[in-house]
Amino acid sequence: MGAGKSAKQTKTTKKKAIAKKTTRRKSGATTAHVAANAAGSLRPVIIDISDPLWNNEARMVVAVTRRPMIVHDGTEEATADLLHELDRKDGFTCQNSAIVLSDKESDLTRHRLVRAIRVDQLEPSLDAGGAMVLAEMIGSNDAVRIAVSSAVGGAGSSLFAAQLAYYMSCEGRPAVLIDADPHSCGLDLVLGKERRPGLTRNQIPADCDFDQLRSHLLMLGFDSAGGKKIDAEGGAVPVIYADRYPTFGAHSGGRGVDVGQLAQLMHADDLVVDCGRSIPVADSASAGWEEQWGEAEPDVHVLVAPLTIQGATAASTLRNRMLENDRAKPLIVLREVPGASTSVAVAAMMMDEVPVAVIRHDAQCAPALDRGEAEYWIESSLKHDRARAPVREVWEKIQEIVGSCTLPLAS
Repeated sequence: MGAGKSAKQTKTTKKKAIAKKTTRRKSGATTAHVAANAAGSLRPVIIDISDPLWNNEARMVVAVTRRPMIVHDGTEEATADLLHELDRKDGFTCQNSAIVLSDKESDLTRHRLVRAIRVDQLEPSLDAGGAMVLAEMIGSNDAVRIAVSSAVGGAGSSLFAAQLAYYMSCEGRPAVLIDADPHSCGLDLVLGKERRPGLTRNQIPADCDFDQLRSHLLMLGFDSAGGKKIDAEGGAVPVIYADRYPTFGAHSGGRGVDVGQLAQLMHADDLVVDCGRSIPVADSASAGWEEQWGEAEPDVHVLVAPLTIQGATAASTLRNRMLENDRAKPLIVLREVPGASTSVAVAAMMMDEVPVAVIRHDAQCAPALDRGEAEYWIESSLKHDRARAPVREVWEKIQEIVGSCTLPLAS
């Protein structure tokens, strides 16, 4: 009886330790995150673990994260049912419907709509302290990973990504803006902050603590004089940009930590990733995608194109290539071009799809970028509905998609 009581106390102590760890992560989440989680929109965890000890440990960890739990009974019928439910979600734009914990490779771990975690590869092992590591990997809230790509050169994906990240931050969703353009000249240059200090992706160690790292990053939402908040109601956005000059740090010729590694560092933060012209298709033109993203996948992909015949054609072609490569359908956003005569109706007919939003031309934008005043333009323009509306429409669509994509199963 004494041994049983001791085991029970040990289990209780372990659950409290995991809960404390996940609560610390959760405390960084905003009210919006917490409210969404309370509404039951958290992605469920499918436990498909053959080892009985690891299976029991995994259940304890998932229970603490308060996520819905689906315990696989190991039968082929159960696997078929789960795959059927996942396949029903395949038409949605969102990439991540559930988290699968497994100690083996299977059709479930390979499904493109899940995030698979192999518990047999944890260090330390699950029964030797790995529960803490697993709790960190699962997390207690679902941050959103948004990829923003250009259909053609100069479409404006970098600027729209910055607008979206800043808007989300002002809406109470802490977002990090990441430069994952294989041919980037640097988001710091786009934002007019190339002379301000900030770590690049090549300077970030993969095992660092992001809460400590945050203070060393370039920030969008502070003025160039050094620290005064532009908008008291807004939130500053950390920016992780790509190396451009060797003098900025150890330049290895690569891009440093990939988006997947950064996502693990930033459990509680949404990610807005500027991908340039890179899209997730299997050809040499987009060879940089895997290098930039690693093993991660975006939840939603936004494709920005100019409102021209060429832009609509490019957007339609790239969307079709993504679908042919078993990728999620992107959200298409069109940007007005001064002097162009293509209407939204004509573009929609050409694409056989109505764009999610249309960005109206702003004559003040280009001069502001040339003067290095992009963040001032972003903050001031988003005060007006003309500029705010398309960003809001895209963010609302993203929330709708992510909510619809979560696998509606729980045991």
